[in-house]
Amino acid sequence: MEWYDAVLRLLSPIVAVAALVHTVISAKSRAAKQDQDRLEKRLMRVEDKADEAAGLSHRVGTLEQNRIGDLDVVREAIDRLRTRTQSLEENLRHMPTKDHLRDVQVEIARLGGRIEALTERLQPLAMMASRMQDQVQKDAQR
Repeated sequence: MEWYDAVLRLLSPIVAVAALVHTVISAKSRAAKQDQDRLEKRLMRVEDKADEAAGLSHRVGTLEQNRIGDLDVVREAIDRLRTRTQSLEENLRHMPTKDHLRDVQVEIARLGGRIEALTERLQPLAMMASRMQDQVQKDAQR
């Protein structure tokens, strides 16, 4: 049994070392597994963020296309307004200015004064003509 005791004495530290190695390897394996799980979770979050970014990129592209379309509509409206403005400006060039209208008003007032003066001068003539007509009618009746 001596050989049995010798084997047990030799095997006992070897088994202890093996158990220690197994424990260390097992702990490292668990830590590695936990690290791997954490990395996989982070990777999933990154992939989710990438999907969100792709969706946002698509939305931005769509919005930009809409904006470009809207800009085209705005440009067309501006061109139409520019054309209308030019037409109005051309029409306004031929219209009298405020000064011209004031001059016309002054002339009309002067003409009004002259007409009143002529009316006063013509009253005696109108009265003479009326008297002459009455006289002609009286002479014609006789």
